[in-house]
Amino acid sequence: MADAFFKDGTWDVMFEAPLKAAADDRVGLAIVSIKHELVYNGVPRGGMNLDVPEIGAGTTKAIQAFQRAHGLVADGSVGPLTAVVLWRRRANAEGKRVGMPTMLLPKQKSLESADDPACTSAKEGADPKKRDRGLAQINEFYHGAAMPDAKAFTASLSLPWMANYMLELYKLMGDWTLALAAYNVGTSAARKWDAAGRPRFNADGSRNTASQYVEVVLSRTG
Repeated sequence: MADAFFKDGTWDVMFEAPLKAAADDRVGLAIVSIKHELVYNGVPRGGMNLDVPEIGAGTTKAIQAFQRAHGLVADGSVGPLTAVVLWRRRANAEGKRVGMPTMLLPKQKSLESADDPACTSAKEGADPKKRDRGLAQINEFYHGAAMPDAKAFTASLSLPWMANYMLELYKLMGDWTLALAAYNVGTSAARKWDAAGRPRFNADGSRNTASQYVEVVLSRTG
């Protein structure tokens, strides 16, 4: 299969026909999100029923049309290699809207979720503090009221939220590098990292989490 790269904890479902899920399930929400994103990227709606959480012949043809338009193997399956391109336009537009450096939000989103729209760090019913959801990996405990599953697993809502949250962090931290670190480790830890001179390693020789997160995000293609 063309889309064969996996990251631990992601891509437990490959989005290809035949696939059907409940409308309020993370996979069902992700299917609908994929369909709408294909249209956002200029693919004709054709035989797709956009709000039905099912991948059939019409959606497969739309995926293949998108893949051909972007030089991808037209296998009709949305996995990591297709998904990174599918979400890129919206992510970059949202980052640009809030003044982020070009391609920073797409890179960050790719690290957070490996571009899996159904990505979750823990299944529903788990400790909400440990449950991050969707492309932006929005934590259920801290942000669940504003971003329930129906929004967290929908790219057209989660990526604008991610951009807005990054803007809030930028205003608090003063630059995009610290905002990026704060998204991962929190504002307090990011400030401590900054005050220490932004070291790559901690005093005990272990890798500094904030530094590592920033470096890996910036190294990605997005």
